[in-house]
Amino acid sequence: RSQSGLEVAAEFAQSAYSGFGNPGTLTGGFGPGDTVVTGRFAVPRLPQNLGPVCTNLERVLFLHCVPLFVDFEPEDLLTLARSSEEKTFSEGQRLFNQGDLGDEVYVLITGRVQISVATGQRPQVVTVLGPGDCIGEMSVIDGSPRSATATVVGPAQSARLLCIAGDTFRRFLEERSHVAGKVIGVLASRLRQLVERAHAPVGPGGAPLPRIGSRS
Repeated sequence: RSQSGLEVAAEFAQSAYSGFGNPGTLTGGFGPGDTVVTGRFAVPRLPQNLGPVCTNLERVLFLHCVPLFVDFEPEDLLTLARSSEEKTFSEGQRLFNQGDLGDEVYVLITGRVQISVATGQRPQVVTVLGPGDCIGEMSVIDGSPRSATATVVGPAQSARLLCIAGDTFRRFLEERSHVAGKVIGVLASRLRQLVERAHAPVGPGGAPLPRIGSRS
């Protein structure tokens, strides 16, 4: 029998507050040492003991630790978990190419994915993403072609991802205005960080200078 949203919410709450991060356990309470600050968002640390194939509950707990979904209700996370498909990509395999139609959203469970853009004769690496990062959601949301190429890279020989069909993700947002607002907030924060980074003053050797009041 499949679980209802309320049943998963209850199980989620019980799991989320019963020893998260202890050796030999999958989940538990999110104490001060179990959170990571990403931009203006504090998110729980990713579960470390996921099974070879994630159950719906494991997917819910994992998605709760992804910045894009951190403020979602358990019932909404369950809907995404049930509609997702787990896939494994080998090192060197591409999730998508620059210019492709955005038809899927990816969430990295394990491994690394390199994001690069075509500039002249050689591709330029923009960033390398890791577990908990969401890939490809912008193209799915606005319907534009992929703005970059995503390729699985080492040191691991493969990457494990949760994949959500683009139509499913768009319909999910359209049917839940409260969720769409949260997603917009996260994406706006991410864009703000990119703009600030692009306009940050540069010191000797090309390193960005710390801003006034920064502790770094």
